[in-house]
Amino acid sequence: MLGEQKAMDVPFNVIGYTSKLIQDQQSENYRRCRQ
Repeated sequence: MLGEQKAMDVPFNVIGYTSKLIQDQQSENYRRCRQ
């Protein structure tokens, strides 16, 4: 049961982290283009 819960938690954490990272990079690129 613990193994199943970890398998469910990890992908969500990875997805949340990478999506935030992508948003940060996009906003950074946007600011550079605006200058």
